[in-house]
This record gives sequence, C-alpha cells and structure tokens, in this order.
Amino acid sequence: MARGRNPRKNLTEIIFKFGWQLLEHPIVYRGFCFLFGSEKFCKHYASVINAKQGDLILDIGCGTGDILHSIPHVQYVGFDINEKYIATAKRRFKGRGEFVCAALQEYNTNGQNSFDIVLATGVLHHLDDVTCNTLFRLAHKSLRRGGRLITLDGVFTTNQNLLERFFVARDRGRFVRQEEEYTILARACFRNVQSTILSGQIRLPYSHLILECIK
Repeated sequence: MARGRNPRKNLTEIIFKFGWQLLEHPIVYRGFCFLFGSEKFCKHYASVINAKQGDLILDIGCGTGDILHSIPHVQYVGFDINEKYIATAKRRFKGRGEFVCAALQEYNTNGQNSFDIVLATGVLHHLDDVTCNTLFRLAHKSLRRGGRLITLDGVFTTNQNLLERFFVARDRGRFVRQEEEYTILARACFRNVQSTILSGQIRLPYSHLILECIK
C-alpha cells in the first residue's frame, strides 16, 4: 500500500510557493529585501562589483534596479522579464539608467564588446543549464577584454547546516546548484572564473555563491 505524502511537508511547500508568488509584486519584493537585510548585503556585494564612476554596466535580471543605490554613477542598462519590476525601476531611478522589459533569449546588446561589467544577481538559479549557457554567452559577447561578469546565487555546500539547506532548497529558483556545477557552466565561456561562498549575510539562514568571470 502506497504511503501518502506528509501533510506538514505539503503545507510548508504551499506556504513557500504562495510567498514566492507574492514576490512578483515590486512592493512585496522590496519589503522582503528590507526585512531580511538584503539591502545591507547589497553594499557588500557592491564592493565585489567594484564599479567605477563612468563604467558601462549591463544588469541581466535587474529586478527593481536596487543595486543603483550602492554603486557610483555609471552608464547603466538593465533588463528583466517582469514588467512590474521594470516599471518600478524606471520610476525610482529615472535618469540613472536605461531599463528594458525583455526575456534573456530576446535581449540584444547593440554595443558588443563594450561593457565593463555585466551583472546577473540572483538569476542563474532560476535557469536550466541550456539557458545559463545563453546568459554566459551574452555576457561574454557584451564585455570588453578584461571586463567582468559578476553573479550571485544560492548554493548547496558540503558542510551546510540543515537550516541553511532547508531555505536554499526552497528558494524561488528551481535550479540551485553546487559550487562546482555553477563554475563548470561558467567555464564553458570564461577561462578565468573565481568563486566565493558566503553564509550569514542576511537575516535568514542562507548560503550565497559569488562568481567573478573575467574575459
């Protein structure tokens, strides 16, 4: 006789699914970031990005454009598939950059080999391997020689505590990977790939992986 699924587990999955759907709304998304300290972590992330005034930056999956709070005035182009995110970014950062609503597969950079930095913040763990390859190819094509792609995603680690693994496993993205799996995908386009794992960066047990890929 087949056993039924655990009712508590089912309820947990339903709650998380409902919560992630709410994050599609910009106000809820920004409130979530504030509540769990993502805005503070954003400043640390900005130090990794290390943008200089006047740099040309392409932000893949830019969301509501919050990274602009933490970096100097740059030439910024961001695109995202969520129309509401883009509308919010245009309203909040008018004059700070260009925002486009587009899917990854549809976006075309007119200025090839011209960007100093490409960002993909919280994007890779939403994409399957084939679509990740599309992102890495777009980033490589868009960057000048010596330019950098910076990514930030949830990650599974060997010695991860149970609570961190619990939250990482229930992330909105369905393709959270181990560090090596991310780096293998990156090295298909970039020879120089550096990875850093961070824990305890937000008010939620979670593990982040930062990739820095240099063209």
